[in-house]
Amino acid sequence: MASDCDNIRFGPEFCEVKIPTTQALKEAYGLTREASKSFTYVSPRVSNSSIERIREHISYLAGESAAIVVNDLGSLRIALGFPSLHIHWGRQLAYVPARCPWNESPIGTGLLEKRRLKLIMSESSLDQPFMTDNLLAMRVRDLEIDCLTESMRSAKDLVKNGFTLHAHLDGIPVTVTRKCHTARFFGEHDPEHCSKPCDSKAIMLKEETVGVTLTLYGNVVYRHTHVDRETIASLRKSGVTEYIVAMNSMTGFMNGAAVNRFMADLGLKT
Repeated sequence: MASDCDNIRFGPEFCEVKIPTTQALKEAYGLTREASKSFTYVSPRVSNSSIERIREHISYLAGESAAIVVNDLGSLRIALGFPSLHIHWGRQLAYVPARCPWNESPIGTGLLEKRRLKLIMSESSLDQPFMTDNLLAMRVRDLEIDCLTESMRSAKDLVKNGFTLHAHLDGIPVTVTRKCHTARFFGEHDPEHCSKPCDSKAIMLKEETVGVTLTLYGNVVYRHTHVDRETIASLRKSGVTEYIVAMNSMTGFMNGAAVNRFMADLGLKT
């Protein structure tokens, strides 16, 4: 709340074990409104055991005409039943080959093969014309994307069609594990009662074959991304107007002051 961010995001993007209680959601929403900031609830991809909790959260948020990020088609179907909701298309619902580490060092037999692979991996499911029609039909106007300028070929067209683009400035998710590797590494035996070691720890992974550095944070393996003012200028040129800064052990931003310094360095706040 103490940061200069205009919007507060609450909820886990990837881990269903971290789905908050409805009471915690209500308290977070109330505190955000008291701070005169807008509120966005982030929901992960879920199993059948968690979908009812998401349904309860969606019902509450609809009564407040709030915003929700959906990363699960089941959650999306429920959310579509509430016209008052402001739905964000989560980045887990977008197919983006450029997230793959091989995109940094494409393997091929020659220069032309490498260029062909780069072109293929620069595409995204959001580039497909039918996606625009489907999203508009579902009343979705907000799209969440990775900080990957090479995978935003149709970004300007999306903006022209009335979409708002929200770019994540943290790591790029390479893969999501079905069973949390962080929990396994730290000896957690019961996922439903996980002590959540990822709240304070992230694990660096060095892949020598490809030559990339990855980070294991929770149940997600991320690829590092360097964000500077040039990156922000490129995103703006593509039509991005909203930027997402995550506070967690992977980014190292654990308080409002750290977030403010990061935004100031990027020229996002004066």
